[in-house]
Amino acid sequence: MNGISLEVTNTVQDSGSPVKIREEVQIISDEKTRFIYRTRSKRVEARGMASYLRKVGFSTELHWNAEEHRFEIALHNNVQVERPWYALAPLFVLIAKGISKDKFEQASTELLDYISKNL
Repeated sequence: MNGISLEVTNTVQDSGSPVKIREEVQIISDEKTRFIYRTRSKRVEARGMASYLRKVGFSTELHWNAEEHRFEIALHNNVQVERPWYALAPLFVLIAKGISKDKFEQASTELLDYISKNL
């Protein structure tokens, strides 16, 4: 498969303060049945709750299943956070997982909507 690697900076902002992510992006395809889009952060800059983010990664793999005449898609998210010394571990983990899950579901919904309209 052929591919390309890029280093990009994305700034994401929804209801909170902006999160600036410097990341490596890989776009890989055989130009027939498979497409892979992966990101892996190199640096994360943020304030507030997002300031505990240390690494962010996302992977989308799209595969055409010719036998069943359908597309299959796999989405993966990896988030690493650093707990501040004063935060209670069980509570911090619960909140961090909840926020991460919400953001992943929101991004996944938007991505799936975009893909389904453009296939």
